[in-house]
Amino acid sequence: IFGSLEDYREDFQAALDDDFNTPQALTILEDFVNEVNRHLEGTTQYAGGTLAAMERIARDLAGNVLGIVSENFKAQENEHRIEGLVNLLLKLRQEYREAHEWGKAEAIQQCLKELGILIEDGPDDTTWRLA
Repeated sequence: IFGSLEDYREDFQAALDDDFNTPQALTILEDFVNEVNRHLEGTTQYAGGTLAAMERIARDLAGNVLGIVSENFKAQENEHRIEGLVNLLLKLRQEYREAHEWGKAEAIQQCLKELGILIEDGPDDTTWRLA
């Protein structure tokens, strides 16, 4: 696949150079994604450089050229993970509170506070926000 990555870029660019043939460019992008998926499914180990090259081309073509991939995609992905982790810790903290294990509940709150995450206990639920 590595040798053909640049072929996708060239074909994509040629489609756009042909009176901005977006449907053809999207078809090439779809073919690229399908080939990457086939490559990843059929390989248990792959070189980091190959993955980086695939990602660069996808971000360049779909993101920089067409604007359909957000620049901060990874940031959004990380925000989602952080939210999930904080909610998991809050659930665990609530379980400790219900079991009257106040020290453990307080330890979770303190650790989150040290990370800049403030917990606010309300009458019906617990919320959090970044400090």
